[in-house]
Amino acid sequence: MTTTFATILTSGNPALKRALDDIPHYTETKAAVAAAKAALNAESARRPAAQDDLVSEVMEVLRAGEEVPTDLAERAHAATLAPQQRKAVIELLDQAHRRLDEELDTVIRGGADAVFGSLHDQLQDVITRFEKLEPRVLDVASPSGAITAGLADAWQEAQLVGKDYAAIREAQQLATHAFNTAGDRPWTEQHFAIENLDEVWPEWFVYRGVGVMVDVRTREQHRIVPPMPAEPGLAYLAWAREAGAILWVPTLRQLRETYAASNTEAGARWYGKKSTAFTIERAQKPGTEPALLPGDADLPDRDGAATRVVTL
Repeated sequence: MTTTFATILTSGNPALKRALDDIPHYTETKAAVAAAKAALNAESARRPAAQDDLVSEVMEVLRAGEEVPTDLAERAHAATLAPQQRKAVIELLDQAHRRLDEELDTVIRGGADAVFGSLHDQLQDVITRFEKLEPRVLDVASPSGAITAGLADAWQEAQLVGKDYAAIREAQQLATHAFNTAGDRPWTEQHFAIENLDEVWPEWFVYRGVGVMVDVRTREQHRIVPPMPAEPGLAYLAWAREAGAILWVPTLRQLRETYAASNTEAGARWYGKKSTAFTIERAQKPGTEPALLPGDADLPDRDGAATRVVTL
Protein backbone atom coordinates (compact mmCIF):
# COMPACT_ATOMS: atom_id res chain seq x y z
CA MET A 1 0.00 0.00 0.00
CA THR A 2 1.23 3.46 -0.87
CA THR A 3 2.75 4.97 2.24
CA THR A 4 2.08 8.53 1.04
CA PHE A 5 -1.68 8.08 1.28
CA ALA A 6 -1.81 5.27 3.83
CA THR A 7 -3.76 7.44 6.28
CA ILE A 8 -6.67 8.11 3.97
CA LEU A 9 -6.65 4.59 2.51
CA THR A 10 -6.95 2.96 5.93
CA SER A 11 -9.13 5.53 7.70
CA GLY A 12 -12.37 3.61 7.34
CA ASN A 13 -14.21 6.93 6.94
CA PRO A 14 -17.29 6.27 4.74
CA ALA A 15 -17.37 9.76 3.21
CA LEU A 16 -13.69 9.55 2.30
CA LYS A 17 -14.15 6.08 0.80
CA ARG A 18 -16.91 7.40 -1.45
CA ALA A 19 -14.73 10.34 -2.44
CA LEU A 20 -11.77 8.12 -3.30
CA ASP A 21 -13.99 5.90 -5.43
CA ASP A 22 -14.81 8.97 -7.54
CA ILE A 23 -11.16 9.34 -8.62
CA PRO A 24 -10.74 8.15 -12.24
CA HIS A 25 -8.99 4.73 -12.45
CA TYR A 26 -8.76 4.52 -8.66
CA THR A 27 -10.94 1.44 -8.18
CA GLU A 28 -9.26 -0.75 -10.79
CA THR A 29 -5.75 0.35 -9.80
CA LYS A 30 -6.42 -0.34 -6.14
CA ALA A 31 -7.79 -3.79 -7.07
CA ALA A 32 -4.63 -4.52 -9.07
CA VAL A 33 -2.47 -3.53 -6.11
CA ALA A 34 -4.45 -5.85 -3.84
CA ALA A 35 -4.17 -8.72 -6.35
CA ALA A 36 -0.42 -8.26 -6.66
CA LYS A 37 -0.04 -8.19 -2.89
CA ALA A 38 -2.12 -11.36 -2.52
CA ALA A 39 -0.07 -13.19 -5.17
CA LEU A 40 3.17 -12.10 -3.52
CA ASN A 41 2.01 -13.23 -0.09
CA ALA A 42 0.81 -16.58 -1.45
CA GLU A 43 4.09 -17.30 -3.22
CA SER A 44 6.14 -16.24 -0.21
CA ALA A 45 4.11 -18.48 2.08
CA ARG A 46 4.16 -21.51 -0.25
CA ARG A 47 6.39 -24.32 0.94
CA PRO A 48 8.91 -25.41 -1.71
CA ALA A 49 8.27 -28.84 -3.24
CA ALA A 50 10.31 -31.62 -1.71
CA GLN A 51 13.42 -32.27 -3.77
CA ASP A 52 14.37 -35.82 -4.73
CA ASP A 53 17.45 -37.22 -2.97
CA LEU A 54 19.33 -37.85 -6.20
CA VAL A 55 22.51 -38.93 -4.43
CA SER A 56 20.72 -41.72 -2.55
CA GLU A 57 18.93 -42.74 -5.74
CA VAL A 58 22.21 -43.04 -7.65
CA MET A 59 23.77 -45.03 -4.81
CA GLU A 60 20.90 -47.52 -4.85
CA VAL A 61 21.16 -47.89 -8.63
CA LEU A 62 24.87 -48.55 -8.45
CA ARG A 63 24.46 -51.10 -5.66
CA ALA A 64 21.95 -52.95 -7.77
CA GLY A 65 24.33 -53.00 -10.69
CA GLU A 66 21.97 -51.02 -12.85
CA GLU A 67 22.75 -48.18 -15.23
CA VAL A 68 22.55 -44.60 -14.07
CA PRO A 69 19.24 -43.06 -15.26
CA THR A 70 19.60 -41.09 -18.49
CA ASP A 71 17.55 -38.16 -17.12
CA LEU A 72 19.78 -37.75 -14.09
CA ALA A 73 21.52 -34.68 -15.48
CA GLU A 74 18.24 -32.94 -16.28
CA ARG A 75 16.81 -33.76 -12.88
CA ALA A 76 19.95 -32.57 -11.11
CA HIS A 77 19.92 -29.35 -13.10
CA ALA A 78 16.24 -28.75 -12.29
CA ALA A 79 16.84 -29.38 -8.59
CA THR A 80 19.63 -26.81 -8.63
CA LEU A 81 17.52 -24.18 -10.40
CA ALA A 82 14.31 -24.63 -8.37
CA PRO A 83 15.28 -22.33 -5.45
CA GLN A 84 16.59 -19.69 -7.84
CA GLN A 85 13.42 -19.83 -9.92
CA ARG A 86 11.22 -19.45 -6.85
CA LYS A 87 13.30 -16.49 -5.70
CA ALA A 88 12.97 -14.92 -9.17
CA VAL A 89 9.18 -15.33 -9.10
CA ILE A 90 8.97 -13.66 -5.68
CA GLU A 91 11.15 -10.78 -6.86
CA LEU A 92 9.02 -10.35 -9.98
CA LEU A 93 5.78 -10.24 -7.98
CA ASP A 94 7.35 -7.81 -5.52
CA GLN A 95 8.42 -5.47 -8.32
CA ALA A 96 4.96 -5.66 -9.89
CA HIS A 97 3.38 -4.81 -6.55
CA ARG A 98 5.73 -1.87 -6.01
CA ARG A 99 5.09 -0.45 -9.48
CA LEU A 100 1.34 -0.80 -9.13
CA ASP A 101 1.58 0.83 -5.71
CA GLU A 102 3.43 3.77 -7.26
CA GLU A 103 0.78 3.93 -9.96
CA LEU A 104 -1.93 4.06 -7.30
CA ASP A 105 -0.03 6.87 -5.58
CA THR A 106 0.01 8.82 -8.85
CA VAL A 107 -3.69 8.18 -9.48
CA ILE A 108 -4.65 9.39 -5.99
CA ARG A 109 -2.39 12.44 -6.15
CA GLY A 110 -3.94 13.45 -9.46
CA GLY A 111 -7.43 12.97 -8.06
CA ALA A 112 -7.28 15.54 -5.26
CA ASP A 113 -9.87 17.81 -6.87
CA ALA A 114 -12.15 14.82 -7.45
CA VAL A 115 -11.95 13.93 -3.75
CA PHE A 116 -12.79 17.43 -2.54
CA GLY A 117 -15.47 17.76 -5.21
CA SER A 118 -17.09 14.54 -4.04
CA LEU A 119 -16.96 15.68 -0.41
CA HIS A 120 -18.55 18.99 -1.40
CA ASP A 121 -21.36 17.15 -3.21
CA GLN A 122 -21.86 14.91 -0.20
CA LEU A 123 -22.03 18.02 1.99
CA GLN A 124 -24.73 19.56 -0.18
CA ASP A 125 -26.70 16.33 0.08
CA VAL A 126 -26.40 16.41 3.87
CA ILE A 127 -27.54 20.05 3.95
CA THR A 128 -30.55 19.16 1.80
CA ARG A 129 -31.45 16.33 4.15
CA PHE A 130 -31.02 18.66 7.12
CA GLU A 131 -33.37 21.23 5.60
CA LYS A 132 -36.05 18.55 5.24
CA LEU A 133 -35.93 17.59 8.92
CA GLU A 134 -38.88 18.28 11.16
CA PRO A 135 -37.77 21.46 13.03
CA ARG A 136 -39.01 20.12 16.35
CA VAL A 137 -36.65 17.16 16.18
CA LEU A 138 -33.66 19.42 16.89
CA ASP A 139 -35.01 20.02 20.39
CA VAL A 140 -35.26 16.30 21.18
CA ALA A 141 -32.35 15.07 23.29
CA SER A 142 -32.93 11.31 23.51
CA PRO A 143 -34.55 8.36 21.73
CA SER A 144 -37.18 8.09 24.45
CA GLY A 145 -37.99 11.77 24.05
CA ALA A 146 -38.35 11.26 20.30
CA ILE A 147 -40.76 8.37 20.86
CA THR A 148 -42.80 10.43 23.31
CA ALA A 149 -42.98 13.30 20.83
CA GLY A 150 -43.93 10.97 18.00
CA LEU A 151 -40.72 11.81 16.15
CA ALA A 152 -38.87 8.50 16.34
CA ASP A 153 -38.20 8.18 12.61
CA ALA A 154 -37.36 11.87 12.22
CA TRP A 155 -35.01 11.73 15.20
CA GLN A 156 -33.19 8.72 13.76
CA GLU A 157 -32.76 10.50 10.43
CA ALA A 158 -31.47 13.58 12.27
CA GLN A 159 -28.82 11.50 14.01
CA LEU A 160 -27.73 10.06 10.67
CA VAL A 161 -27.52 13.56 9.19
CA GLY A 162 -25.32 14.73 12.05
CA LYS A 163 -23.15 11.61 11.79
CA ASP A 164 -22.74 12.00 8.04
CA TYR A 165 -21.81 15.67 8.42
CA ALA A 166 -19.17 14.80 11.00
CA ALA A 167 -17.79 12.10 8.69
CA ILE A 168 -17.50 14.57 5.82
CA ARG A 169 -15.57 17.06 7.96
CA GLU A 170 -13.26 14.32 9.25
CA ALA A 171 -12.72 13.16 5.67
CA GLN A 172 -11.97 16.74 4.63
CA GLN A 173 -9.40 17.09 7.38
CA LEU A 174 -7.69 13.81 6.45
CA ALA A 175 -7.70 14.66 2.74
CA THR A 176 -6.39 18.19 3.29
CA HIS A 177 -3.54 16.86 5.41
CA ALA A 178 -2.70 14.14 2.87
CA PHE A 179 -2.85 16.25 -0.28
CA ASN A 180 -1.49 19.54 1.04
CA THR A 181 2.27 19.04 0.71
CA ALA A 182 3.18 22.62 -0.22
CA GLY A 183 5.55 24.73 1.83
CA ASP A 184 2.67 26.74 3.28
CA ARG A 185 1.07 23.62 4.74
CA PRO A 186 1.31 24.61 8.45
CA TRP A 187 -0.34 27.96 7.76
CA THR A 188 -3.20 26.73 5.58
CA GLU A 189 -3.90 23.90 8.00
CA GLN A 190 -3.89 26.34 10.89
CA HIS A 191 -6.76 28.13 9.18
CA PHE A 192 -8.39 24.80 8.43
CA ALA A 193 -8.18 23.81 12.09
CA ILE A 194 -10.18 26.80 13.31
CA GLU A 195 -12.96 26.01 10.86
CA ASN A 196 -13.20 29.26 8.99
CA LEU A 197 -11.84 28.90 5.48
CA ASP A 198 -13.13 25.38 5.08
CA GLU A 199 -16.66 25.92 6.29
CA VAL A 200 -17.73 29.50 5.67
CA TRP A 201 -17.14 32.10 3.00
CA PRO A 202 -13.78 33.93 2.85
CA GLU A 203 -14.97 36.93 4.89
CA TRP A 204 -15.26 34.80 8.01
CA PHE A 205 -12.83 35.49 10.86
CA VAL A 206 -12.52 33.93 14.30
CA TYR A 207 -11.26 35.85 17.34
CA ARG A 208 -10.92 33.53 20.33
CA GLY A 209 -14.28 31.92 19.83
CA VAL A 210 -16.09 35.10 18.75
CA GLY A 211 -17.05 35.01 15.09
CA VAL A 212 -16.87 38.23 13.10
CA MET A 213 -18.23 38.10 9.57
CA VAL A 214 -17.44 40.95 7.19
CA ASP A 215 -19.57 41.21 4.06
CA VAL A 216 -17.20 42.52 1.39
CA ARG A 217 -20.10 43.67 -0.76
CA THR A 218 -22.00 45.78 1.78
CA ARG A 219 -19.03 46.41 4.11
CA GLU A 220 -21.26 45.41 7.02
CA GLN A 221 -19.97 43.52 10.02
CA HIS A 222 -21.93 40.99 12.00
CA ARG A 223 -21.19 38.96 15.09
CA ILE A 224 -22.18 35.35 14.73
CA VAL A 225 -20.93 32.81 17.22
CA PRO A 226 -20.76 29.24 15.94
CA PRO A 227 -20.85 26.30 18.36
CA MET A 228 -17.07 26.00 18.63
CA PRO A 229 -15.22 23.95 19.57
CA ALA A 230 -18.19 21.58 19.43
CA GLU A 231 -17.84 18.52 17.26
CA PRO A 232 -19.34 18.92 13.77
CA GLY A 233 -22.93 17.76 13.83
CA LEU A 234 -26.52 18.94 14.03
CA ALA A 235 -25.62 21.93 16.22
CA TYR A 236 -23.24 23.25 13.59
CA LEU A 237 -25.74 22.76 10.78
CA ALA A 238 -28.42 24.54 12.80
CA TRP A 239 -26.06 27.44 13.51
CA ALA A 240 -25.05 27.70 9.85
CA ARG A 241 -28.67 27.92 8.73
CA GLU A 242 -29.50 30.60 11.28
CA ALA A 243 -26.33 32.60 10.63
CA GLY A 244 -26.59 32.36 6.86
CA ALA A 245 -23.17 30.73 6.67
CA ILE A 246 -22.34 29.09 3.36
CA LEU A 247 -20.84 25.68 4.06
CA TRP A 248 -18.45 24.24 1.51
CA VAL A 249 -15.53 21.88 0.95
CA PRO A 250 -12.84 23.74 -1.01
CA THR A 251 -10.17 22.26 -3.21
CA LEU A 252 -6.58 22.97 -2.18
CA ARG A 253 -6.42 25.71 -4.80
CA GLN A 254 -9.53 27.36 -3.37
CA LEU A 255 -8.16 26.92 0.14
CA ARG A 256 -4.89 28.65 -0.74
CA GLU A 257 -6.64 31.41 -2.68
CA THR A 258 -9.00 32.02 0.22
CA TYR A 259 -6.12 31.99 2.68
CA ALA A 260 -4.24 34.53 0.56
CA ALA A 261 -7.35 36.70 0.30
CA SER A 262 -7.91 36.60 4.05
CA ASN A 263 -4.28 37.60 4.62
CA THR A 264 -4.69 40.55 2.27
CA GLU A 265 -7.94 41.56 3.95
CA ALA A 266 -6.39 41.18 7.40
CA GLY A 267 -3.45 43.35 6.39
CA ALA A 268 -5.76 46.01 5.01
CA ARG A 269 -7.81 45.99 8.19
CA TRP A 270 -4.67 46.22 10.32
CA TYR A 271 -3.16 49.14 8.43
CA GLY A 272 -6.55 50.82 8.23
CA LYS A 273 -6.90 50.48 11.99
CA LYS A 274 -3.46 51.99 12.63
CA SER A 275 -4.08 54.87 10.24
CA THR A 276 -7.51 55.62 11.68
CA ALA A 277 -6.25 55.40 15.25
CA PHE A 278 -3.52 57.94 14.45
CA THR A 279 -6.03 60.34 12.88
CA ILE A 280 -8.44 60.05 15.81
CA GLU A 281 -5.67 60.57 18.34
CA ARG A 282 -4.70 63.87 16.76
CA ALA A 283 -8.31 65.05 16.53
CA GLN A 284 -9.55 64.17 20.00
CA LYS A 285 -9.35 66.43 23.03
CA PRO A 286 -7.05 65.43 25.90
CA GLY A 287 -8.77 63.20 28.44
CA THR A 288 -11.69 62.25 26.20
CA GLU A 289 -12.50 59.07 24.33
CA PRO A 290 -12.45 59.32 20.55
CA ALA A 291 -15.86 59.02 18.93
CA LEU A 292 -16.54 56.15 16.57
CA LEU A 293 -16.24 57.12 12.96
CA PRO A 294 -18.77 55.92 10.39
CA GLY A 295 -17.93 52.33 9.53
CA ASP A 296 -16.06 51.67 12.77
CA ALA A 297 -16.99 48.73 14.95
CA ASP A 298 -15.74 47.33 18.23
CA LEU A 299 -14.13 43.98 17.52
CA PRO A 300 -12.10 41.82 19.88
CA ASP A 301 -8.44 41.30 19.18
CA ARG A 302 -6.94 37.82 19.41
CA ASP A 303 -5.92 38.60 22.99
CA GLY A 304 -9.53 39.34 23.86
CA ALA A 305 -9.14 43.13 24.15
CA ALA A 306 -11.67 45.26 22.30
CA THR A 307 -10.21 47.13 19.35
CA ARG A 308 -11.90 49.41 16.88
CA VAL A 309 -11.46 48.15 13.32
CA VAL A 310 -12.41 50.15 10.27
CA THR A 311 -14.71 48.37 7.87
CA LEU A 312 -13.04 48.20 4.49
